[in-house]
Amino acid sequence: MTFGCFPSSIQVSLALLILYINLGLATAFSTLIATIVVMASNTPLANLQERLHSKIMEAKDSRIKATTETLKCMRILKLHSWETTFLDKLLQLREAERRWLKRYLYTCSTIAFLFWASLTLVSVVAFGVCILDLVGTPLTASATLCPSPP
Repeated sequence: MTFGCFPSSIQVSLALLILYINLGLATAFSTLIATIVVMASNTPLANLQERLHSKIMEAKDSRIKATTETLKCMRILKLHSWETTFLDKLLQLREAERRWLKRYLYTCSTIAFLFWASLTLVSVVAFGVCILDLVGTPLTASATLCPSPP
């Protein structure tokens, strides 16, 4: 797991170095802050996703247990005309599982959106600082794509 983080930290460091060289300290610092904000917002969402997955599994277990019990006791249910009562119970369990699944999928969608939008967000912050002229470097193609002459 640690080995997977090592290349990422090198990539981030090199990207920040290139931004510092080409566009200045303010752009590199604002990009670093934007990256940290995106990473920090991802952690609680991942924890929430894990908790919701556990809730889905609990709801699924209780529904399957009730379904199995209903199938085992089908003769008794038919004899006493309890089919609708047990059907209502199973539908309630399915609805509870569906609610947890809905929350889980919304969380997954939010995480996916954050993942794909983070690239745009970091770029907008970096070039937004240049446009606001906080850096002192004009935002031109030569300034952003070519290294500064020594």
